[in-house]
Amino acid sequence: MERATRRRVTAGLAVLILITAGASYWYWYYESLSPVDAVYQTVITISTVGFTELVEFTEATRLVTIAVILLGAGTTAYTLTALFEHFADDRIAAAWRRRMERSSKQMSNHLIVCGYGRIGSRLAREAAKQGDVVVVDNDPEHIEEAEAAGLTVIRGDGTDEEALDAAGVGAAAVLVAALSSDADNLYIVMASRARNPGLRIVSRCHSERASARLRQAGADRVINPEEMGANRMLAFATRPNVSEFLDVMLHDHDVEFELDEVQVEAEGVKREKVTPAGIRRMTGAVPLALVDNGSYRTQPGDDEVIAAGMTIIALGTKQQIRALRRQVDPEGEHKREMQEAGWPRVV
Repeated sequence: MERATRRRVTAGLAVLILITAGASYWYWYYESLSPVDAVYQTVITISTVGFTELVEFTEATRLVTIAVILLGAGTTAYTLTALFEHFADDRIAAAWRRRMERSSKQMSNHLIVCGYGRIGSRLAREAAKQGDVVVVDNDPEHIEEAEAAGLTVIRGDGTDEEALDAAGVGAAAVLVAALSSDADNLYIVMASRARNPGLRIVSRCHSERASARLRQAGADRVINPEEMGANRMLAFATRPNVSEFLDVMLHDHDVEFELDEVQVEAEGVKREKVTPAGIRRMTGAVPLALVDNGSYRTQPGDDEVIAAGMTIIALGTKQQIRALRRQVDPEGEHKREMQEAGWPRVV
């Protein structure tokens, strides 16, 4: 039962008990009825069933009876209305949850956020600008906030494997474990990795020890918010212009240029030799670095051959980045164009 409805029902029942106790005492003390007859007289008065008085009432008692009828009937109606709304809301909420679960199970290539707290809520709202997002949380306030933001919500604990399945973890592209407990995040990472080996998993943590365990469990990236925040503050303090530039490139969706990463697939290198100079000439995007087996090579030479399996970090307009994807990952870009509601959304 929701908190507001619980308060209304509790208040209504409390007032009914007070009215019943007060009226019963009056009938017992002033009309000399037995305790059972006094309660019986009170109940038939509040329920307005139309039975006659057990004794001839005095004028004062009749005035009290009128007040009992008005207050008791009104309070009873108020309490019953609150209970009816509760059951009706429960049915509506259950139907809505089933709809959410069907919607999430039909998604593919989406992002799942486990935990809609301070970090998860901001992350989910920003991510929703780029593609489909499913939130997994069991806190009523968090659920209400997420639904108000227009997000698909699965009511459940992120550590519950049924909740992960309902969120479509098997077909998701990215999962973020943003719970406040390192142990809970560890379980989410292990369960998600077992269900989707190709899933990209980003997890929150609070200590170096937990970070190592999360990586061993299958997390691709582990973030310590306190450490990340301190590093960003130091960067803005020591290199404000560089930090501002990167912030705008990564987070401002209205800026003309953007930084992005593109995976090089085998189909993209079969047709011709791919080089940084060729990429600039064919697409207009500027390769800033190459990622090969986890190592970074910045400022790649114009004649350096780019092989399948590498990742290109490039700067360019949205159109130039899309042209780069068509060049080095034609099949993947075609899929992205066919799934514009996926993660991330093609713009």
